Amino acid sequence: RLSLYGHNTGPDLSGNPRVFVDRDGVEHIVPPHDGRYQNLAAAVGSGTLVYGAQAWRFHRDDFRMASLYGIPDGSSLTDWPISYDELAPWYERAEWEIGVSGQGAAHSHEQSRARDYPMPALPESIAADILRKGAAQLGITTTRVPLAINSVPRAGRDACIACGSCVGFPCPSDAKNGTQNTMVARALATGRTHLVTGAMVLRVETDGAGKVTGVTFADVNG
Repeated sequence: RLSLYGHNTGPDLSGNPRVFVDRDGVEHIVPPHDGRYQNLAAAVGSGTLVYGAQAWRFHRDDFRMASLYGIPDGSSLTDWPISYDELAPWYERAEWEIGVSGQGAAHSHEQSRARDYPMPALPESIAADILRKGAAQLGITTTRVPLAINSVPRAGRDACIACGSCVGFPCPSDAKNGTQNTMVARALATGRTHLVTGAMVLRVETDGAGKVTGVTFADVNG
């Protein structure tokens, strides 16, 4: 999507090629703004700087698809080893730590939640109102999309200004909640975090037991 809108994050166009192999096995050297590069937004905040900020939880049925619908021939479909109820407290913690706006517990798409979202849902658009009314006539229930966007001022940052440019662009009012203005900012505020930018991880380092001990990376100086 970034290549469709234009290259507005890193990496720099020069010095960061990738090799793309087509269906015929032919190798192509492609730059970051080429769609075949599959750029994931190299920036502080990574993809959360430019994402659409939808903050869905998995539906409780998503955890037991094999039990509900059976296993198609030749498929490796299986139920999750954990349930929605086991994961729900961690969903809730992430929503409150990062900041999510949405309808209350009575309107949740996953059918139950112990606590409302930390912020009310964003105002409904004209298109959403038309969709909701049409769905109601067909007997289909709807819910508002939970978004990691401030619907009210929160954590020292403004509320959404409804500019409609979430997907593919940084937020002009800083209302969109990504790692750059939540977790990274909070880590830096402790004074115990050093942020390295303009770097690319080359490999993950592990010890003899397979536990991750760090990463090896290359910075702008090589």
